[in-house]
Amino acid sequence: MRHPISQQAITILELIGTLLLFIFGQGIVLPSPIPTIFNIASYAILFLLIIGRWKHFAYVATKDKSLLLLVVFCAASIFWSADVSSTAENVKGMLRTTLFGAYLAMRYTPKEQMRLLAWVFSIIMVLSLAAATLIPSYGTHVINGVLSWRGVFDHKQMLGRVMGFAASLFLITLLDRRSNRWIAGICMIFALLLLKLSNSTTGLIVFVFSLLLLPLYQIVKQRGHRVVSLTIILLLSTVVAVGITVNLKTILVDGLGKDTKFNGRMPIWEHSIEKGLEKPFFGYGYHGFWSSDAADYVISHTWLGAPEEGSKDVEFGQQQKAGLSHNGFLDLFLQLGLLGLLLFILNLSFLLIRVLILVFSTRSIEYFWMFVFLGVKVVSNISDSPTILEPNSIFWITYVSIAISSSLELSRFRRKQQQTQYSNNLEVTV
Repeated sequence: MRHPISQQAITILELIGTLLLFIFGQGIVLPSPIPTIFNIASYAILFLLIIGRWKHFAYVATKDKSLLLLVVFCAASIFWSADVSSTAENVKGMLRTTLFGAYLAMRYTPKEQMRLLAWVFSIIMVLSLAAATLIPSYGTHVINGVLSWRGVFDHKQMLGRVMGFAASLFLITLLDRRSNRWIAGICMIFALLLLKLSNSTTGLIVFVFSLLLLPLYQIVKQRGHRVVSLTIILLLSTVVAVGITVNLKTILVDGLGKDTKFNGRMPIWEHSIEKGLEKPFFGYGYHGFWSSDAADYVISHTWLGAPEEGSKDVEFGQQQKAGLSHNGFLDLFLQLGLLGLLLFILNLSFLLIRVLILVFSTRSIEYFWMFVFLGVKVVSNISDSPTILEPNSIFWITYVSIAISSSLELSRFRRKQQQTQYSNNLEVTV
């Protein structure tokens, strides 16, 4: 009688450890020395989660070969990094985040991963609402003279980006008849409320992008009309792309309140590319550019070198030495050069193909969610902070878990198809 109770206790402890690692993976701001303590504890928690299944974990973690190659290449950049200490420190965090993503793929199905994310987002929403309302000095800040919520994060953009991701997850959950739609709807409303209070344009774009993709799922579910569906999808995508391109200036200036230089990002991109081309193939090493001498040129020639107006904290300037080019793909190029960027694009392409095969073959909501997430990840990296290979990013954790899960799920699906075909052949033979 003791064994089931013990097993249940272990399962509960495992779930608690998973949720803690997930929440920590979002880079929430905690008073010192809690971050240091939890940072050390996170390695121990991850070790305990993996050690009991280390053989199966080794198999799962190496399932996506192109992802493994990208991570190894990133870790190897310590040998040519412009800032070895920064690269070494961040590689440890990146490996922890990547291993956690692999653990999620091993331990939970895609459907269960969606539920885990829903729990994590719910906890973060409650904490952010409490932080901004009860401790405004902690949960809010002034950016360019405008009061914006940042919740338990260090910047409004991070809160907005995460809430945009959360709202898209709850939105897709609403399509699942087996889910509790009332709870999903309420959670989506709170996520959108926090998104609005953060004044994050990127988060809004993430959610709108997810909203625009919803009709595609209804098309995919129509059996027997795959060619027609693909044609409609292509036409819709073309119309939307042309519409956005033609009206780009109106969308930026009138709709989103941006200028045609993306709020000063264009000069950053131009100078960053100029410096990146000085080391085009291998880059400056993982997290090695913004603490290098080359970054000083970019900082001194753009608004990155000045503190943000109306803020007591130095949101930019010296803090930017840890920096961001406000484009994930550009940051990856600066860190790992063209080789690293191509490795990621190759992995992303393979992943997208796997997910599309699963979506059209099974028409399951969890695979459509994977597809939407990949789009969200690409969109969020165009004009905002990087989420590629980041040590504290729920986007990278989810990307890794989806990359490996899709590989495992596609292998299972193909084995099932082969078994079905074999059984049918036997029946015909008999």
